[in-house]
Amino acid sequence: MSALPDTTADALLRVAGEAVRNALRHADAGTVTVTLSFLGEAVCVDVVDDGRGFDPDAAHDGSGLAIMAERMDAVGGRLEDRRPGPRRDGDDARPDRARGDLVIRVVVVDDHPVVRDGVRGQLAVAADVEVVGEAASTSEALAVLAATPCDVLLADLRLPDAEPGTLVRRARAEHPDLVVLMLSTYATPADVRTALDAGADGYLVKDTGRAELLDAVRTARHGGRLLGRSVPDPGAGPAAPSPRELEVLRLVAAGLTNRQIATRLRLGEATVKTHLQHVCAKLGALDRASAVAAGYRAGLLDPAREI
Repeated sequence: MSALPDTTADALLRVAGEAVRNALRHADAGTVTVTLSFLGEAVCVDVVDDGRGFDPDAAHDGSGLAIMAERMDAVGGRLEDRRPGPRRDGDDARPDRARGDLVIRVVVVDDHPVVRDGVRGQLAVAADVEVVGEAASTSEALAVLAATPCDVLLADLRLPDAEPGTLVRRARAEHPDLVVLMLSTYATPADVRTALDAGADGYLVKDTGRAELLDAVRTARHGGRLLGRSVPDPGAGPAAPSPRELEVLRLVAAGLTNRQIATRLRLGEATVKTHLQHVCAKLGALDRASAVAAGYRAGLLDPAREI
């Protein structure tokens, strides 16, 4: 993970500070927890409190939230507001984790500790989801699954000790009721097809937001098969890059670095990298050079265009 640009770090600090002040002033929170986590090239700041919630329509105009959202949008991020609304005195702030099968037990598998920590942080805010184990390889994952009751396996497709798809096949063979979700940096049609053919129940990329990640875990646990919003359907042909992704691709083709692109488009450098990952996934490319080549072949880039 590269260092955060100063503008991004400043925006995160300001938004987190405002969220803490809101919790203390308007929700009567006794405890506020701020967590910084990294998931692939994405960075997430979670602010969770034990307050009673508040009704913005009754006492607040929401302008503070609007300003926070604008700060995040300016650096290529987004604000997710999950206030539960007003809570009566005596109500619990969160559901009880001890209520048996209401809690979805997750094992996280990735060979990078920072990614595992990031996923754990993303899931920790949900009362109905609990990370019960983690592993860095296929062999470690199988050992954890053998010793730990688990509902959902959340794993990278590519692990250092086995071919892609191996963990999925073995985990499903040894634990038929296990739900398997892939969480990978890349999502080429070939990668997605490999995972689904091996028996995966869904496929997400590592810049998936916390809300989408939690929804995916819950949906898959209850029998749904899903692909993340930026994951192409391998049976439907490659998805077309978005206008922003095409803009980034054109600047790559013009020879600009990620930092130069970020400056020109007023985005965070990590956001530019995320757009490039999506372009590579949609065009079936392995790197920026092959993405440019694929863009020309597909008619998405014009050799005569001046940047």
